[in-house]
Amino acid sequence: MSTRAKSQMSAADEAAFAAWSERIEAEDYEPDEAGEAYEGSAAAEASRAMLAELMGESAVKKTIATVGRPSLDGHSGAGESPVRRFRLGRELDAALTARERVENRKASAIIREAVAEYLHKAS
Repeated sequence: MSTRAKSQMSAADEAAFAAWSERIEAEDYEPDEAGEAYEGSAAAEASRAMLAELMGESAVKKTIATVGRPSLDGHSGAGESPVRRFRLGRELDAALTARERVENRKASAIIREAVAEYLHKAS
């Protein structure tokens, strides 16, 4: 089951995006003349250039500044959440994978909860 956050765009932004969408759907956009498929940073740059042509550079900058995952602390725009990497033994990994299925949750959420519980009990 997928959950989506309610849009935090203003009514003016919603209207602008609707107008851009209509324009894109109404116009005939051709693929790159060379027929080239972009990947990675080249794809990102090509997409940004197309959006800048359609929306204007200032709108692209505003959109990029407001897009992304919320931090795990629940603060919008608070930057990236810290990342920890670690290894698990096969048995522990299998148990975690089974727990993911049972709870219909991601391993990262289960691990965060377990660490929080452990640290709470340890203090």
